[in-house]
Amino acid sequence: MDGSFLSGSPDNGLSQKLIALLHNSRSLSTTKAIRSDIRKFNTWCASRNRSNLPCSPETLAEWIADLQGSSSVASIARYVSSVSTVHDLGGHNNPARSELVRLTMKGLRRSEAGTLSKKAPALRLAQLMELLDGMPSREWPSRRNRAILAVGWAAALRASEICFLNIEDIQQAIEGLIVWIRKSKTDQEGKGIPVGIPASPLTAIILDWKTAVTRLYGTNSGPLFPRIGYAQVDRWFPSIGPRGRLSTRSLHKLIVRLLRTISVKGSVHSLRRGMITEAAAAGVPENLIQRHSRHRSVAVLRGYVEEGNLFDLNPLNSVFELFPSPQED
Repeated sequence: MDGSFLSGSPDNGLSQKLIALLHNSRSLSTTKAIRSDIRKFNTWCASRNRSNLPCSPETLAEWIADLQGSSSVASIARYVSSVSTVHDLGGHNNPARSELVRLTMKGLRRSEAGTLSKKAPALRLAQLMELLDGMPSREWPSRRNRAILAVGWAAALRASEICFLNIEDIQQAIEGLIVWIRKSKTDQEGKGIPVGIPASPLTAIILDWKTAVTRLYGTNSGPLFPRIGYAQVDRWFPSIGPRGRLSTRSLHKLIVRLLRTISVKGSVHSLRRGMITEAAAAGVPENLIQRHSRHRSVAVLRGYVEEGNLFDLNPLNSVFELFPSPQED
């Protein structure tokens, strides 16, 4: 077994049933990422006349060193993980577990320790409402985009979770809305995770879009957010032709463009960060935020919580209260 079902080459000696199970063990996006990483590694090895799969610890360590400066530490760690996965699946000695590679990664992290990580800025609630208020409420593209912003922010959704929402995943309840996330990063088996959004102006925007798109297509199933094509190309309205689902790539471009209208240089992740940051600033307990955001790692969540509480729970607030107010002339 050589892990070729991930790297994209023929699957020698494996039955079709086994190949199908192996493919289904990981999400499509993860498999694509591994294949992309392996292609990068193979290209580098070919340019250096080095053996790629299996490779030696020295080869993998040299690749890591060569990537420094051009790729982030997180990206390099993912590349190493992909090479490690393919070696394990092929039954080879795993160079990623060697002391040489371990120390190389440690040195990389230490050398980058003083570099500020680039994170998408949180879209605060006031900014979200400013953005929504500035968008037409009756035009078809705008109605869809308003619903994307509302549900993405309120349910703290990832990009893929937004794109894969179906009409039937939005269910009305007495208290508000239930958004069913059928498959996500933290639910690879697709059991489904319900997320509640209490009644608010945001739920009204989401329901308005669900009602509109249901009437348009005459069905209560299918993509909640179809792709909007240009004239005569992939037209989705009026209700003729196939409905293409909005892709994550198109979603990223859309959100970046919308955020620029309120002078925010962010991304689709700004929606998720915004909701979590607002909840932290409001003093919502960490466990409740984690349940809503579906973070597996509390450490990652705390990065958002600490940012939200940077000023609201600042010890200097009490200190500065001891100072007399400045006298005005």
